[in-house]
Amino acid sequence: MGTKAIHQNLDTSFVNVSALIKYLRRRQFVGVVKIQLNGYRADIELTKGNALKVKEHDQISGRIAEGEEALQRIFIRAREAGGTVNVFQLDRPKKNTPAKKYVVPKVKKPTNGKKSQSILTNGIPKPTAITLNGNSGRKSKPLNVGSQKASVPKKVKAPKPSVAVNKTPLDKNNGLPDFPFSLSNKVEDKAKKALSSTQDWQSILNLMVELLRVTDRSLAIANINFSAAFKKVRSEISDDYPFLNIDTKQFDYRNGKILMNKQMNAKIFVAGITESIHRIFEKLDSIPKHKNTRRETIKRIGILAKKRAPIYQKYSIKRDIDKITSSRQTNLSQISSL
Repeated sequence: MGTKAIHQNLDTSFVNVSALIKYLRRRQFVGVVKIQLNGYRADIELTKGNALKVKEHDQISGRIAEGEEALQRIFIRAREAGGTVNVFQLDRPKKNTPAKKYVVPKVKKPTNGKKSQSILTNGIPKPTAITLNGNSGRKSKPLNVGSQKASVPKKVKAPKPSVAVNKTPLDKNNGLPDFPFSLSNKVEDKAKKALSSTQDWQSILNLMVELLRVTDRSLAIANINFSAAFKKVRSEISDDYPFLNIDTKQFDYRNGKILMNKQMNAKIFVAGITESIHRIFEKLDSIPKHKNTRRETIKRIGILAKKRAPIYQKYSIKRDIDKITSSRQTNLSQISSL
């Protein structure tokens, strides 16, 4: 068995890998999805049992991992722009259907006690001598073949396979179109247009810096150094959010301002900031004397979220903000291992 390319060089800017995997599993697709980013490689294999085999290789940190945690990191990393997604389907060998053999019909045995006639290979019955009544032992002469009209069975024509014209083959189970399905260029054009909007990017920057300021000021009341805590958390999750890596100098937060050297994917940016704040709150919750500080800070963020609800909804970041204010608790040992 080999593989055939279904889609090649799809840009991660326009492909939701998580949604793609869900779609392929619904179709019981068997093959592999390969994701390639700068210094990062990942394979998601879909097997016949509708299971997933996942493997990632972070060439920068040297990490090679498998399993569910690796899958979640792949989904996060696949949101970055500039990567490629390739889909390969496992070829299934076609079954050779042998041609139907013509079988000469059997001659029924006579009911009057006469012997059955032998059959020639050409399908014409060969007459034989029979015993006449009352003259046992005396055989009659062979019958004249020419005087009989032998019926030659007609050849049965195999039915022609029906071919659907101008129709897309459908999956028997789900009614979904078979591969290869086409992707619309119009969708990609819209995504490019949205990505190039500097006005939207500036609005998202303002929302995130406002969120960081509220957190910074609230922790300062309790004499907690937000900058130091933020820097530590950034180093913990920089594998999943490379723009937070301090060494790259792509992002920084200083004196209530965000410093960025280039525009990036807004979803990745918002997810990285909110995940950082969420991690800080989980660390605070693990320290008894800082639990009250965490609660007060969450209240302030809640007031801000209510005030900015329309614009959060516009840029689809409400879910990310809700993650910060969630009541889920995690032990400090669990956080450090992430």
